[in-house]
Amino acid sequence: MAAVFGRTGYVCPHKETKVSCLISCFYRVRDRLRREGIRRFAVRRFVKSVSQPYVSFSFDDFPSTAVENGAPLLEKYGARGTFFVSMGLLDTESPVGRIATIDQLRSLVRDGHEIGCHTYDHQDARFADRAVFVRSLVENRSAFRTAFPSLDLRVFAYPLDGPNLSIKLITGQRFLCCRGGEQTFNGRVMDLNLLNAFFLDWRSRDDPSLVEWVIDQSVAANGWLIFACHDVAEEPSQYGCMPNVFESVVRYVTKVGARIRPIGEVCRELGVGEEQRRKTIQEF
Repeated sequence: MAAVFGRTGYVCPHKETKVSCLISCFYRVRDRLRREGIRRFAVRRFVKSVSQPYVSFSFDDFPSTAVENGAPLLEKYGARGTFFVSMGLLDTESPVGRIATIDQLRSLVRDGHEIGCHTYDHQDARFADRAVFVRSLVENRSAFRTAFPSLDLRVFAYPLDGPNLSIKLITGQRFLCCRGGEQTFNGRVMDLNLLNAFFLDWRSRDDPSLVEWVIDQSVAANGWLIFACHDVAEEPSQYGCMPNVFESVVRYVTKVGARIRPIGEVCRELGVGEEQRRKTIQEF
């Protein structure tokens, strides 16, 4: 609940002091303005002309549970997902569980899933130094191509809380598309440098009506809804969801007739080519 100003002055809905509540409100407003500014600049505008609703399922710095539980559930419905890898994190512990191993990465490739880039060491795209961030992109791609010489990382997801403006600009030039968050779908006009996504996590996993609502809205608009997740486990972290929740979402998407494809494949079907990477503009 947000703080409000009433007839008698400042009214705080929390038990915190007026000063601390005002500071909290200030930071929330500042963050909202920052996000809006980033969405207005370094834009790669793309107009979807295909009259077909799409849905993609993606996993960020994915733990073993995403491979063991998430991937088979997609395959059960004839679908494949996009798994964003940080090669430097493989087989290490993380807040979302133990990260997948190189053998699990190979199994995803073998089973037809798409692998995307998430920087080598999970760089925070909001605060990272530009040169450091670029080195992490290059290192991740190099490590991946060492393991998979015939493949490349063609799509990207920003780690953590989305990019700053400089990171958005230089990253968008290197991939077919870059995915963020925002808990919504992509409409007819979209920004390939910062695609919207809807996370299946603590914000939505206990509210099936909300998830079905956003699916219905996207389908009605012939949009592109990208789901994002981390772990898929019976006792998930705050960043993941339970297997039954994940399956219910996949089942509902199948029921409403949206086309489920990995992110890069949607780009190809929509006509997003390599030349699109050079079309970043300054205004949306």
